[in-house]
Amino acid sequence: TSPLYPERSPFLSPADPKLVCIPWGVDVERFQPREPPPPPLTVGFLCLLDAHHRYKGLEVLLRALRDAPVRLRVGGSGEDLDRYRRQARELGVADRVEFPGFIPEPELNAFFSSCHVFALPSTDTREGFGLVLLEAMGCGRPVLATPNVGIAAEIESQGVGVVVPPNDPAALAAALLRISPE
Repeated sequence: TSPLYPERSPFLSPADPKLVCIPWGVDVERFQPREPPPPPLTVGFLCLLDAHHRYKGLEVLLRALRDAPVRLRVGGSGEDLDRYRRQARELGVADRVEFPGFIPEPELNAFFSSCHVFALPSTDTREGFGLVLLEAMGCGRPVLATPNVGIAAEIESQGVGVVVPPNDPAALAAALLRISPE
């Protein structure tokens, strides 16, 4: 799904002539831009909220909210939901974080469109591609990611968002404010 994937995988070799990169795409009829929501600036995040998916960077995003006066909509459910709610309270940002729960497929366009910016601040190289970023871009939203996301180079080269270092809440907060459409 990304030219970076074989470089990061212990099972693949970038020199293998049988490997071909076929990036993912999204249905542009389904993911359509809508009018942005009214202020305040709202950041979206979407993933399965469990121990296996902690590398998606929600903890870092919650810490970034201490320095970025934005709202956060966290779509998803799972065993870590209460853990993230507790972290938001401990950080003093719970009043700006909404957890609407699992977002069914037919409601994804509405979810992405309810945000001004979408973030996927992945913390390590397990992030192979970042399909949610394409879906958010299909909805006309700028995105924020780390170099761990397979499409990071395209995000920067196409000017559709910002790429920040992983595990850096201060850089993430600054980027959220910088790419805000307001």
